[in-house]
Amino acid sequence: MPKNEALADRWHSTGHKGSPRLLLSILILGVWSMLATPALHAEELDWLSGSRFEQQMDSPIESLHWGANPLRRALDSLARSQRVAVFLDRRIDPGQPIDFSVQNERLRDVIQRLAASLQIGVCCVGPVVYFGPRPTTDVLEEAIELRRSEIRRWPAAFAKRLLDARPTAWSELAEPRQLIQDLGQRSKLEIEGLERVPHDLWPAADLPALDFAEHMSLLLAGFGLTFQPIREAPRIRLVPLPVAEDRVAESPKTQPQPHPAKKDRPSGKPTPPGSEVRYTLEVQNQPVGAVTQALASQLGLHVELDPKTQDRLDRRVSFQVKEATLEALLQALLEPAGLTYRLSDQGLTVTIQPDGTD
Repeated sequence: MPKNEALADRWHSTGHKGSPRLLLSILILGVWSMLATPALHAEELDWLSGSRFEQQMDSPIESLHWGANPLRRALDSLARSQRVAVFLDRRIDPGQPIDFSVQNERLRDVIQRLAASLQIGVCCVGPVVYFGPRPTTDVLEEAIELRRSEIRRWPAAFAKRLLDARPTAWSELAEPRQLIQDLGQRSKLEIEGLERVPHDLWPAADLPALDFAEHMSLLLAGFGLTFQPIREAPRIRLVPLPVAEDRVAESPKTQPQPHPAKKDRPSGKPTPPGSEVRYTLEVQNQPVGAVTQALASQLGLHVELDPKTQDRLDRRVSFQVKEATLEALLQALLEPAGLTYRLSDQGLTVTIQPDGTD
């Protein structure tokens, strides 16, 4: 089933439901200049969330017609009638004309059909509807849930604070790199890899309550990035967001096969996750960092990346393994980039090869 066709189920799974009678306000984000409009009062930015959000998504729009309207303006009009926040990825042209009509359709179906007509993707990040390139929307929700699971491994009080949802806003011509840095400071987190975020300018925004994983993921998604929590300290590292073609879990050529347990493994040593299965995998010209993250996600491994590996994670690798152990698979993946690994109960640690050669 295509990802967009499953949007209704994915929205439901986030636990948001909404109110059918409440009329809207949608927020559009991107890198375009905004028209000069009066500032909205706080009471006008009461974005729907929770049960009211879900209920609104299932309420019908009786009639709507856009005749070659610029996308940003059309979405803004739709937004202000539904009070559902929308985030438009910076890579989507906000000025492209949109000719679109609706007659007695659920808002959920309207949004899904609109994305299809634009040949882009859509997913739900908390109470925010996110429009972006399909490779990103196909993986964003899953990536956010994985980030949450990693945050929960931190000390309980610290993790709870990051998992609490808070509203957020920024002013006109905000720089996303600064927004990311500010979010880290407010969350008492150090951030590695900010240089991956290029200079950009965004319009003013006011978003409903989001937890840290949702908020940071929305800021990073348009740059093809996500974040990796580091367990030893309150720190995160910005890493490539594995897109659909990089994800081992979705590759038809990746087929773990049952394999007898290794009885001669020395007692007292941890058994690396996945060591009792065999893997068949072919990778063609993909970033080593993205493939590593995708493989770790599939196996439920926490990944630790030595800071010295940063300049090698974008290197592209091609390899093929058949009926390989996890150790052999990781070796085939990492060695071409001059990297090595260590498996333990704590997860997968990736470091520079001892000889340090490039």
